[in-house]
Amino acid sequence: GDLIRYHDVRAAVCGEGGIGGCVCVSGSFRRTRLGDWLRLRWLSRGRRRRVPVEDTDHPYVVHHVGMQNLCRAIQELNDAEDEDEDGEEEGGVKIVKVSGVLLSLPRWHYVSWMGNMLYSGVMKWHRTGEEDIMGSGIRYTILRPGSFRNDEEYEHVEKELVVTRDGALSPGFRVKKPRIGIDDLADLCIDCLQSRSDIDDEVLYPKWEETPYI
Repeated sequence: GDLIRYHDVRAAVCGEGGIGGCVCVSGSFRRTRLGDWLRLRWLSRGRRRRVPVEDTDHPYVVHHVGMQNLCRAIQELNDAEDEDEDGEEEGGVKIVKVSGVLLSLPRWHYVSWMGNMLYSGVMKWHRTGEEDIMGSGIRYTILRPGSFRNDEEYEHVEKELVVTRDGALSPGFRVKKPRIGIDDLADLCIDCLQSRSDIDDEVLYPKWEETPYI
């Protein structure tokens, strides 16, 4: 279903017994338009400048409104399972959110500013979507990978998947993003859904080690 329509999200999350977990990989890279500059929509400060939900590809709608709808639906499902004595899973449904390592940069960094100016505030609203999940009370793990690579193209490269809590990028002039294979990332998402609780409510940085940076 469409993340911006709550009833569609609720039907997907709560229908037919409900989901067992959620891997969220939604995203938006809408280029900033003239109307956004005239209304300062890439900043979206103040109620009068909020982006209408009809602008479905705007990062505000995808990352903020969409995450609020997803969290609301999962909260409703978790509340229903708490009332059911035969609930299958303790702790309720968990969200694994695939974000990006660039969000570890400070808000004042030039990469953050350029991303916001060129792509309709994508960095600002991606961070806001993470904060929506963190503040929802739902169990979560947020993954901030770097550049995606096809695993088959790097079969000859000696590498190891490493996941850390302190993988934030250094806010220098030259930003180097670590690589990660898409298959490794997909497997990691499933592992996070099924893993023990010591990585709940964490922001993690997965990457290939021993692979040259780009």
